[in-house]
Amino acid sequence: MTIGYYVLLLLFVVHVMAVQNVDEHICPNGENEMIRKCCKGYVMINGHCKPNCKNCLNGVCNEPDVCQCNDGFIWNQSLQSCQQFGCYCENGYCSQPGQCVCNKGYRKLESDFCEPICDDPVCPKYSTCVAPQQCKCHDEYEMNPENGECELQCDDAHRPDNEGKQCVLKHCSCTNSAGGYCLHNYNECSCYDGYRKTNDTHCEHLCQEPCVYADCTGPNHCQCLDDYHQTADPNVCEEENLCYGKPCDNGVCLLGGICKCKSGYNKSLNVKFQIICDSTTMFIAKIMSLLLGVPLILAGIFFLIVYLVERKRNALNIPTVQYAEDEDGYVYAFNN
Repeated sequence: MTIGYYVLLLLFVVHVMAVQNVDEHICPNGENEMIRKCCKGYVMINGHCKPNCKNCLNGVCNEPDVCQCNDGFIWNQSLQSCQQFGCYCENGYCSQPGQCVCNKGYRKLESDFCEPICDDPVCPKYSTCVAPQQCKCHDEYEMNPENGECELQCDDAHRPDNEGKQCVLKHCSCTNSAGGYCLHNYNECSCYDGYRKTNDTHCEHLCQEPCVYADCTGPNHCQCLDDYHQTADPNVCEEENLCYGKPCDNGVCLLGGICKCKSGYNKSLNVKFQIICDSTTMFIAKIMSLLLGVPLILAGIFFLIVYLVERKRNALNIPTVQYAEDEDGYVYAFNN
């Protein structure tokens, strides 16, 4: 055989091997027909079937879902990704040793943990943000599509309690359903936080501190009686004409103990020099009295001072009486 024959044979073998390499993972369609369709676990890339890995950043995918990490990286089974040595980054990746960068839709909660972000809308009560913008209700709760709230699911004999935390009996001996509930037995009335049991079937509001001039209308909530208003102490009320213990007739007591006069009234002083609210007529009368009274008072003070000075001067000019005895032994008096 000639050399040309061997050359042609060699070229034929190389061609067959190349075709086999290209179509190694191409699956048959029928018995004798072949189509260019990759087998399960492979994807077509530039006419070749390549193994597919869900997450092989910083690595090479050699087999379906088998990622060989690059030098300096190690496969993290829990994260299903290649992580740098000395770096753990859940829901993110390590841009460099010890530096965790969160994936899109996540935010840094700790140095090595990124939590999903749910802000449109914010997850409702009794739910958890499990993925970006994806909330999951807690066990035994289901999301109401109408209001987006996670609601406790109860059987026909029960209902969610007022706080939505547990299922309680629909029919209960408690006379005040807002303050009490029956958990397992119709005749066993239990009270919510902020309430106290007055008898076997009634729970009433509980105020830790006594209400002064007020009624306890809710857990630790005092409501002032008629004609009273609240002071700085939420449990103490005072009469409407007072403001933090000071007079406030015809005024409104504001926070901080400031008495604001109502329309048609002006701030003035009473005989105890306390600020009060007077009508415009009374206010003008006091101003006029002050304008007329001050000159009279000053004049009275002036005349009093003149009188005292003159009295002192006269006292200094009064002659003094002295006594002496003459040669005959008689005592006589004379002015000095």
